[in-house]
Amino acid sequence: MSEIETVQRLEELYRQLMGSDIATAQEVKAKAEIISLIPQLKAVIQADNSAETQELGQELEKLYELVSKWNPLTAWFRDEEPLVQLYFDILSKVRLFL
Repeated sequence: MSEIETVQRLEELYRQLMGSDIATAQEVKAKAEIISLIPQLKAVIQADNSAETQELGQELEKLYELVSKWNPLTAWFRDEEPLVQLYFDILSKVRLFL
């Protein structure tokens, strides 16, 4: 999967998770996919090795931690405010690097 496809998939997952008609099983599946996509994106972003990409890499690490800790069986994604905000911020920033 190219970096553009990875970002597009992360955007699709974000929209899906923010929707009101998502089932818990779909959130569990989305979580697993996000966890697999973040390291791929981080590797591509940090290959640039600029200060901006290093900062974005750190934000991706934090996002990975938040997604890993999130339990879709006890809380909807859209109710996890720090997670939702960081995910959105990263999606906004990552487009600048592609």
